[in-house]
Amino acid sequence: MRAAIRWPHPESNNAAQLAAQRLYFKCDAITKDVALLRKRYQNDPRILEALDLAELPADADDLIGRRAGCDKGAAEGHAHQNRAAGIEAARAYLKCDAVAKDEAALRQKYIGDPLVLKALDGKWVIIFKRVPLKIAPQANPADASKGPSHIIDR
Repeated sequence: MRAAIRWPHPESNNAAQLAAQRLYFKCDAITKDVALLRKRYQNDPRILEALDLAELPADADDLIGRRAGCDKGAAEGHAHQNRAAGIEAARAYLKCDAVAKDEAALRQKYIGDPLVLKALDGKWVIIFKRVPLKIAPQANPADASKGPSHIIDR
């Protein structure tokens, strides 16, 4: 299971957009934090493995996110036939038809990197947890049962 969900953004391809994203997400600070965590937990293989997965190359991470989104869309397509148009639009946005070809290209690109190949072999899922929100009732200012009002209208 992934520690964080990173959504692919296929439309942000130019260098200015990528630089802006790196600043916004504070990528340099993340690199320093990962190095600090590696030093602190150098004897804990579970944490080191999780940090390895956190440092995947961007193209591999994007493909894993796309593939998980496509798998989720396929599962929803079978369960919710009435949302076929929305699911098909999401499949087109994620370029689900090209995932297998893109994965083969990445496997060739990272043929000597066992970490990336292991991540590509894994089954990733997207988990959403819906939490009920409790909204406090609003007091009716005209309600006399709430006691005297200390607001003076001039």
